[in-house]
Amino acid sequence: MARLEAGKQEPLSAEKLARVNGLLLAICAALFAATAVLAVYIVWDKYQLAQLKGGLLAERELQEQLLANQPLDHAVYPHLDQGISYVLNPDMPYATWYADPNSPYPINSLGLRGTDIASKTRGVKRIALVGDSVLFGWKIAEHEKVASIMQSLADERLGRGKYEFITIALPGWNIKDQDHFLRNHLGRLNPDYIIWSIIRNDLIDSAGVVPPGMLVSWNAPQKQHQQPFQFLNPAELMDAPAPGILSRWHDNLRRIVAFKAEYKLPVSLLWWRSQQRPLLDYLLTNTHYDLPVLHIPGLYRYDEDNWCVAFPDCHPTPWANERLAVGLLSEMVKQGVMEAMAWTANEQTTVDNFQRQAELATSAKQQQHFMLTQASKVPNGLSEGATSPILFGVVNGNMRKNGIMLLRQQGEQLTLNMDVFVSPGRPGPNQGIKLGVRTHSGLIKEQYFPLSPNANSIDLDFPGGAHFDLYEIEWQFDHAECNRPSTCLSAQLLNVQLQTHSSAPEG
Repeated sequence: MARLEAGKQEPLSAEKLARVNGLLLAICAALFAATAVLAVYIVWDKYQLAQLKGGLLAERELQEQLLANQPLDHAVYPHLDQGISYVLNPDMPYATWYADPNSPYPINSLGLRGTDIASKTRGVKRIALVGDSVLFGWKIAEHEKVASIMQSLADERLGRGKYEFITIALPGWNIKDQDHFLRNHLGRLNPDYIIWSIIRNDLIDSAGVVPPGMLVSWNAPQKQHQQPFQFLNPAELMDAPAPGILSRWHDNLRRIVAFKAEYKLPVSLLWWRSQQRPLLDYLLTNTHYDLPVLHIPGLYRYDEDNWCVAFPDCHPTPWANERLAVGLLSEMVKQGVMEAMAWTANEQTTVDNFQRQAELATSAKQQQHFMLTQASKVPNGLSEGATSPILFGVVNGNMRKNGIMLLRQQGEQLTLNMDVFVSPGRPGPNQGIKLGVRTHSGLIKEQYFPLSPNANSIDLDFPGGAHFDLYEIEWQFDHAECNRPSTCLSAQLLNVQLQTHSSAPEG
């Protein structure tokens, strides 16, 4: 008994019991308070989320309404891939951008003109026409586009459900835009064959989009780095064998060849200008690219009364597209892409004309003669107020932040004389201009010149002997006034001359 009594624990005193109970009550109260705070937080958080969701939905609805109800000619829209300058606004069901205001065309979910492009049906061969405004259907109705006419002829002669023709083209797109668009949306487009239109103004940098849906070249902030090749004047100079121009042609062809190889898709080029065929032959020969080319007969392309929508706006008319559709279909039959089809007598004449055009070729001598002829159009300078055929990046005498001049001169030692007027203003950071001279062999001279207010006379000596006697002079302003989303208003080109340098003493 004594041992058991010794093992018993003494009961808690009332004071200790009260202390324990108080502690437990405090813990419970704290837990209750924490639970209440957490509950309030959860309720408030849910309320905040509901408010935010409601606000976002309201903003989205408002944005969609604004986009859907904006003017039908304000239809361009940025693309997430910056390699694609713009598409059409997919929230707008119709647009009249570069169309008859009374005849809007549909916009599909990819931001292209036309009805939606669905997944390809099994057994259907899909042919994609890739290009810019000439395939887009500039100022003509939907049924008058090349692809629409090709679709009608194929359905009529070969039966519905065998072939499908889609258009992947927007006005102002260049090869880079087209290449990126195809790569972004190839899963949906899924073509079996591509006709890829290449044209002179593919050399130009495409423009940017500014709200509420307008296309702008020189003052689109996201396109400032492209300024030099957004303005080319006149168009004839775009055939000159200058370093930058030939480099851009090569870039375009390289993109098409790389796309063709990567996706193992058959691609044919569509060349629009038979008079400039020596240029294409020269490019393909010297870049060693083996691409099939579909040539448009000159008797159609240069029939300006019938071909041009409104001269000098020489986008193809419905008359031109009817002949183009027949010619392209006949070429695809010849290549084994499509089944043979019967032609009417008039259509057979068109087929024969395309065939004769395809059989023409130019020799190396003809190509060289063409290049020399184009180079000879480039002068050795210009004066203030003259309409310049050699400037990329100058409009009405005002110079962009950067730009390019083409000049031609024979000689072993040459001097570039350039007068630039810079508007005087408040004193600020040092102003300057960097000049670089290029030939086909690359950069041969580069120099920085400080600028002062008012007129500046700049002289730059460099070695001559360029291929085709063509020199490409690029400028870049170091001037705060040029850092704006439009033109560099402070600088004006007064005159520029390229002349043989004489080192003989005066007198």
